[in-house]
Amino acid sequence: MVPPWQRERSWSPEDILSLLAEVPSLGDRSPQKIGEGFDNDVFSLGDDLWLRLPRRTAAVANLEREARWLPVLAPQLPLPVPTPVHLLRTLDEARWPVLIYRGVVGQPADEVLPAERTSWLAPVIGFLRALQHIPPAQEPGLEPPRGPLKPALQRALERIDATPIELRDGAREGLSTPVSHESEQRVWCHGDLYSRHLMLDAAGEVSGVIDFGDMHMGDPYCDLSVAWSWFEGEDRLQLMRALPEISEPTWRRARQFALFSGTTLCWAGAGRDDPAMSRAGEDAVRRALAGPLLPQI
Repeated sequence: MVPPWQRERSWSPEDILSLLAEVPSLGDRSPQKIGEGFDNDVFSLGDDLWLRLPRRTAAVANLEREARWLPVLAPQLPLPVPTPVHLLRTLDEARWPVLIYRGVVGQPADEVLPAERTSWLAPVIGFLRALQHIPPAQEPGLEPPRGPLKPALQRALERIDATPIELRDGAREGLSTPVSHESEQRVWCHGDLYSRHLMLDAAGEVSGVIDFGDMHMGDPYCDLSVAWSWFEGEDRLQLMRALPEISEPTWRRARQFALFSGTTLCWAGAGRDDPAMSRAGEDAVRRALAGPLLPQI
C-alpha cells in the first residue's frame, strides 16, 4: 500500500522561480525550503511570506479550500492564521494551485512540547469558540476530508504497532470503544489541530494556528480533541467548562479522535523518519490516556 505521504510531484528551483516570476511585486525574494508535510512543500519568501506547493493530488483540493475560505475566516479569528495573498497555477494541463501566504510568526509547538501549557488555554479556547461560531457556509466542497470517525479509528488500529508499547493497550482499548453517533451539527472545523499546527513565540506563548488544509463544516469533535491531546488534569477541565454547550457524546468522540490522531502521528513519524512527529504523537496518546475517561465538569 502506498503511504499517504508518498510524493507525486517534485518541484525544481526552475519550476519555483518560473511561478514566482508571475508576481513582479515579489522582486528578487529567494525561496528557502523550511519543511514538507503529507501534502505540501513549504518555502519561506523572506521574513513574512510562505509558499506552499502541493506534493500530491490529494493536496490540490486542500489548497483550493484554503485560497477560498481563509480570507473569510481570518478576520473573524482571535489568533493569527496564514492569509493567502497570491494564488498561482502551474502552466501544465493539471493547473495545480500554488499559494503564497502572509505567514505566522513563531515556531511549531511540536518542536518544544512544553510540559506546562496552562498559558495556552485562553487563546485555544478563544480560537475554538470563535471558529465554531462563524456563520456556516452553504457551498459544496466542505465535507470532512477524513470521512466518518468509525473507519478512521479502524485505520488507526491497523497502524498501532508504531505506538510505544507501553501505550498500546490503552490506545487499542480507546480506539475499539463503540463510536457514538456523529452529530448532524455543522460548524467550522480546522480539522487537523495537532501540535505542529500550533505556533509559539519566543516566550512559549501561542502566536497562531496554521495549516487549514483539512478545514470543513461538520461535527466539532476533531478540533475539541485538543482537550485530550494537548491538555490534561485541571487544564483539560477548564477547557471543557469553557464550552458548556458541548455534549458528553461529543467529548467522547473528541477523545477517540485524539487517540486516532496520536497513533497516526506515531505511525507517520516512523514511516517518514520524522522524530518530532513521532514525539507529538506519543505526547498526544499519553495525555489522552491520562485521567478519567470523562472528567466531572
